[in-house]
Amino acid sequence: MPRKFTNKPKTKAEDVHGGCNIVSGQQTDKHELVRLKIDFENTLKLNLAIQSCLHSLNTYNRARTEGKNMGMEIRINMIGNNVRIIECKIEKNN
Repeated sequence: MPRKFTNKPKTKAEDVHGGCNIVSGQQTDKHELVRLKIDFENTLKLNLAIQSCLHSLNTYNRARTEGKNMGMEIRINMIGNNVRIIECKIEKNN
């Protein structure tokens, strides 16, 4: 029986640029510090995700309000042991 291929490749959300897994993580009692230990392979994945996000952010016109308000969110999931890099709008506190 021949294999069936779908025409639609799997895609990710446009604002998610990737992430990595955490080997171990610690959070202080006062939640002032999060210490992450990431192995070399996952460090490369994190680096690639950050560079991808920065490349995308660099396409915005920073002279305009839209470009000035864009930034990067780093989501650290201590339960799932992963980090995600997400392009997002930054709301400035005045």
